[in-house]
Amino acid sequence: MALKSISRSIAMRPERTRGYEEKALVLADAGLLNQALAGCKRTEVLGKKKSSRIAEAYVRFRRGEFEEMLECTQSAMSASPKSANLSALNSLALAGLGRVDEAMEEAIKATELHNLEALAWYALANIHLKKDQFDEAIKCLDTGLEADPHYRFSYQLRAAAHRRAGHEVEADSDQSKFDQLQTQFMADLL
Repeated sequence: MALKSISRSIAMRPERTRGYEEKALVLADAGLLNQALAGCKRTEVLGKKKSSRIAEAYVRFRRGEFEEMLECTQSAMSASPKSANLSALNSLALAGLGRVDEAMEEAIKATELHNLEALAWYALANIHLKKDQFDEAIKCLDTGLEADPHYRFSYQLRAAAHRRAGHEVEADSDQSKFDQLQTQFMADLL
């Protein structure tokens, strides 16, 4: 249903870029990464390079392409220096490249810019997990899930943190919640 609504919006106003960006994000979350990237490129063609770079950064994150992701976040930073979402994406790119200290600074900045941004807490938890600071990672994800209990990827990362900390019951519970939300997302997709 989500894709049909977005596609209808695009058909009605093809010159607007927001629909292409939303479609790219939905496709990325569905695992349709090549189609998502094509949607980002369509937005860029329409002349909205900054916003298409943010959407592309998210798609690149899902693809595990951290160099390209960092290029996207860096090019969008000058236009949106106070975006918690963009700072979180920048942190995830830096972390993916092994630049953990820079990633930590950027993730903290993201949580300070907007303490209800689930992706910011996800990024900070990601750094703590890379540093084997499982309890800190879990606390960050708890905070992010309080802000947005529907951000399913936080459950997935928290399951990994619990599993690495030896908390199998909690890990299984979080993985089950992620699976449930992912199944619902996919069902709502069409």
